Amino acid sequence: MPGSQSDDENRVQDQAIERRRERTQIVEDALGRTGMLDERKYPVTAEEVRLVTQL
Repeated sequence: MPGSQSDDENRVQDQAIERRRERTQIVEDALGRTGMLDERKYPVTAEEVRLVTQL
């Protein structure tokens, strides 16, 4: 069927989405530990993310 994704393609896409969620959670956890994640500062700037990922 043209335009439809195979089961393998769907699984790969689902896995990519899950990895993205996991990475987001890791960054949010790191920002929370440093006190950089609160209502006033979220979403963070790219500079803040860079600083946290260097920890």
